[in-house]
Amino acid sequence: MRSFQSMIQGFVRIRVKGYGATRFVNICKKRGFHIHDLVQGDEEYELNISVPDFKQIRDVVHKTNVKVAIVEKHGLPFFFLRMSARKCFVLGALICFGWLLFMSRFIWAIEIEGNVSISDEMILDYLETQDIKMGTTKSEIDTDALEKSFRKDFGDITWVSIGQEGTTLSIDVKERDVAVYEEEGYSASSLYAPRDGTVVSVVVRSGQAKVKPGDVVTKGQLIIDGVLPVVKTDGTILDYRLVNADADVLIAYSENYQDELSFYREEKQYSGETFQEYSLRLGNKMYAFHWFHPQYEKEEISESFYQLKLWEHFYLPVWFYQKTHKEYDFVRVKKDKSALEAQLYENLSLFLKSLEEKGVQNMQKDVKIGTSGSMLTLSGELYFVDSNLLREEINPATRTELLDGQYNSVNNGDEH
Repeated sequence: MRSFQSMIQGFVRIRVKGYGATRFVNICKKRGFHIHDLVQGDEEYELNISVPDFKQIRDVVHKTNVKVAIVEKHGLPFFFLRMSARKCFVLGALICFGWLLFMSRFIWAIEIEGNVSISDEMILDYLETQDIKMGTTKSEIDTDALEKSFRKDFGDITWVSIGQEGTTLSIDVKERDVAVYEEEGYSASSLYAPRDGTVVSVVVRSGQAKVKPGDVVTKGQLIIDGVLPVVKTDGTILDYRLVNADADVLIAYSENYQDELSFYREEKQYSGETFQEYSLRLGNKMYAFHWFHPQYEKEEISESFYQLKLWEHFYLPVWFYQKTHKEYDFVRVKKDKSALEAQLYENLSLFLKSLEEKGVQNMQKDVKIGTSGSMLTLSGELYFVDSNLLREEINPATRTELLDGQYNSVNNGDEH
């Protein structure tokens, strides 16, 4: 409390010299003067004394016959005294403070977190449809209403939190987990061939097999029938039962494979010539600081920018841009043959892995490396077995149609 009061009233640090220096200090203490940080030297003292008390030490100085010199000045009275001699500085500081206070009423940065499938651009475009963008007054943004709009208009967003801090509008979203769609549940279904091939094996758990190992099938051919006849002991059909066909069936097939890579590639070769372009953006106004721009036939451009901020979440509508132009030309470079061969076999391995993830197993590879002009090729025959089958729902009316057809056949005298 005493220190705060000293800063408000102001205090000076003085040096007291002379044989009566000790007597001077004792008289000041006896009169109740505010003295602190007293340091004793050879026939001298340094101490801090408040400005009001300093004005009353004249008679003490005469009485003790000492010399007093001011070493330092502290406190608000001296600060204002110095500032009064720097009117332009004070005016500029006040204007700057007022400008910052005015800028703090607006949103100058938008931070988005948690989005995966919904891009930042989509969210920023949506905010513009809600009349929210950089430069919007913070008081115009109803965060509660905006959160409800997000949940309503974005079906993939399950949770959103929108807040304002400094001059930043922060949007934190959580998207719906990607749904894993299981095969649709049918009351009854049959299985069909997914491609042309040869049946390798058939293991039926439910339904009736329409093929056997060694049969050649075509795409869409019935493999496992979900319509099961209910047969009497005399061999006649009493009814039909509809089931979900279930079986492990392997169909072998082969297909031609070809992949190629060029022996040559176009590679950038930089000349070493570069050009830096600087720009300043104030609000929506852009100011470029360059007068000469060399023209490069081919150039690579990289751009970076920095938005001015005073502290975290307090951004200002001031951006500094730097754009770098690098001159280059293309040169033709021949690739190493062994590296190309390795790349071709890696491509084949990735291709087979993608099929394996879909339930298609590679049984044999009959491929070889060859050249064709400026291309290195990997081609040949690949042999697979496919465990996937196409499922198709059986119409419940099929049972009635089969029974009706059987009844009509009997009436017409047909043999069953």
